[in-house]
Parts: sequence; structure tokens; C-alpha cells
Amino acid sequence: VRFIQADATSQLVDLFGEDSFDTVVDSFSLCVMGTQGASKCLQQMSRVVKPKGQILLLENSRSSNPLLGWYQDATADAAASMGGKGCVYNQDVRAMILHTSS
Repeated sequence: VRFIQADATSQLVDLFGEDSFDTVVDSFSLCVMGTQGASKCLQQMSRVVKPKGQILLLENSRSSNPLLGWYQDATADAAASMGGKGCVYNQDVRAMILHTSS
């Protein structure tokens, strides 16, 4: 096992090359990158994973339940700044993925 510290929004392709991995795994990091950073990270992941590979995400995302989504929207900024380690938990990760793949 080799650990490499890198900026996932800009350095993955430079470090590993395109189509390098069967699987890319990311857990709970997109929410701390902001929408633009998360989109760049998804773009980098999509370039380093092989064409028949997979990207596995375990992320906070805005709920499809209208009441819970409203609550997330109302509290996300406060939660991120008061102990949420900067995590904005109401991002629409599905929309970011669809935008990246188009």
C-alpha cells in the first residue's frame, strides 16, 4: 500500500494518468470542496477510472424528501460553520454527477 497526498480537484490525472483504476472510492469529501471543487474532483475521478470501471461515492447529498430537503437548505450553512467541519450537506451530488458525465 502506498499513500499519496494530492489535490483531488486538479492532480489525479497528472499523478496517475487516464484510465488507471478499476475502481475509485470517495467518502464524505465532496461536501467540503464546495460545488466547484466537487465538480472538478468528479471530473478528475472520471478521467482516472477505466472505461468499464466504477466510481463509488459515499456522500452527503440533499434529500429528495421535500421536508427534509427544506430542513437541510435552512440549516446547511450554519451546520457547516458550527462544527460540521465545513461540510455543506445539502449539495445535489446526483446533479453534479450527471453534469460531469455529460
